[in-house]
Amino acid sequence: MIERKKEVKNKAKKKSLFQNSGSLKSEGILLVLAVFMILMLIMTNTFGLSMRFAFVLLIILFSVLVYLGRVAYKESGLKMGGEESIRKHPDEIAVDLNDLIEKDNPSCVKKERGPDQAEEKGKLDNMFLEALPRGLIVPNFEPKDKEEALKQIAELFFQQGIVKDKEKYHRDLINREALGSTAIGQGIALPEVTSDTDRLVAFGILISKKGVYFDALDNEPVYIFIPITGNAKKMEDSPNYLKVIARLSRLLKDKYFRDKLRQAKSSDELLNIVKDCEEILGG
Repeated sequence: MIERKKEVKNKAKKKSLFQNSGSLKSEGILLVLAVFMILMLIMTNTFGLSMRFAFVLLIILFSVLVYLGRVAYKESGLKMGGEESIRKHPDEIAVDLNDLIEKDNPSCVKKERGPDQAEEKGKLDNMFLEALPRGLIVPNFEPKDKEEALKQIAELFFQQGIVKDKEKYHRDLINREALGSTAIGQGIALPEVTSDTDRLVAFGILISKKGVYFDALDNEPVYIFIPITGNAKKMEDSPNYLKVIARLSRLLKDKYFRDKLRQAKSSDELLNIVKDCEEILGG
């Protein structure tokens, strides 16, 4: 019953639009005729032209104007989205845009892959998750300021056995920030330095509920900290470091992923969010 009412309402709405459109067309035609007659009178009285000659001249003039108007409209339409968008009804264009938006999960749409692609992706999935030790997933990272945040990151990576020289790693983090803040905006910071780690790459996900001022590019607090480190020698010998960073970057660009990270209440929940969206957005 409700659907029927909606259908009737939509039909009535469309009918009123068509009626309004029809009335606008009629008014436009009358206006054009009025202008046409005025110009004819001006041409005959001022320039002494015959009515027939003035009529033919105006017809040619209007034809040229209409042609130029259509060409200009077509060119502007092509610039805005191609000739196809000109032909489409506004309702059809709206449907096309809505098809690009998943209401509950904007970007996490699974892709079909062939066997070779699936195998390659599986290897990258494993490498990506291996680079994220369980102990570096922290849902309640609440340092009071930037200095304390860097100190806690160094302590965490040392306690988890990722780096061996905690003091040097801490100094390197401070020196890196002195070159320019690693807070890139949108509530994200990526403190990245090489270290004495035996790993090719390791990163953490540390979530602050309150936010930490970190000299971000947009002057907003940081809520998602992704400290990254790796062994410099191994980085030179393997392209996999860049593959992990590229995949991490792809994830962080997704607003749905960032929002879910900030809402997580436990390490398990954070890890599951990473696994779910990494499976879909990972490429």
